[in-house]
Amino acid sequence: MSIFHYNSYMKYKLSVVIPAHNRSNNIKELVTKFLEINDVEIIVIENGSNKKEKVLYKTIEKEYKNQKNVKFFFNTWGSSSKARKEGANKSTGSHIFFCDDDDFPTDEFVNWVNKNTLNDEIYSFNLWTSRDKKLVFKSPKSFKDKEIKKILQPSVWITTNKILKEIHKDKEYPLDITMGEDQILGLYIFRFAQSKDLKLNNTNIKSIMYGYSSGTTICKNNRNLENDLKINIWLKTIKKDNLVILMNNKMLKHRLSENKRGVYSTNSKLNKDLINKYKTI
Repeated sequence: MSIFHYNSYMKYKLSVVIPAHNRSNNIKELVTKFLEINDVEIIVIENGSNKKEKVLYKTIEKEYKNQKNVKFFFNTWGSSSKARKEGANKSTGSHIFFCDDDDFPTDEFVNWVNKNTLNDEIYSFNLWTSRDKKLVFKSPKSFKDKEIKKILQPSVWITTNKILKEIHKDKEYPLDITMGEDQILGLYIFRFAQSKDLKLNNTNIKSIMYGYSSGTTICKNNRNLENDLKINIWLKTIKKDNLVILMNNKMLKHRLSENKRGVYSTNSKLNKDLINKYKTI
């Protein structure tokens, strides 16, 4: 067992961190499902929702006031990456799992966590499906896997508390990203695993998560457009290695090509200056 594994002060086997933004209607179902996991801590980071939604989150928080393993925190950021870091910092579990508020864990995933002692540092999961059961992606088996390009898709991981804290110490880690945070986290996990010669444990779960919503990432508003511009700038400024080059050449160009189609075909509500910057990428 490596130095990046369990600490004696950890209270739980697994901490589930849920950044929550204007989806209070999903939270109770999510928390209820994750409470089926033994020895679990659930941390909900309310993340810059509107006033009405904040009131609803506060009401839901009161329903769990007697459960010490369910915690709500309220912020104004609106950045899922920053909310994840905050949740990781507040967590007391040996391992951490991030779940978006529009995803939902399958019974297979819950049963796997209950049966698994989580002795490894990093777990990647095979399949993520939409609510209509359509396959979305498969995750990589190892750093040298020929299918490593799958890192470019939204990835689902369980990693140790220590590893995430080490990753978040990196000054280049972008905290203002609202979309694409899964790809960025996957990139950092791969880089960290390679640098420390850590094993990536690829599980055999057939389906780990369902999505409340599914669809393309085509930009349809200024916020999404600004976000992808930030990712592009970030990729150009961080230290280059094979994974960064891969991510830049594959994920970014693929994603931007889809978004460009959205930019060219969408109506004039998008900011023209943003559109012009976007078209030069």
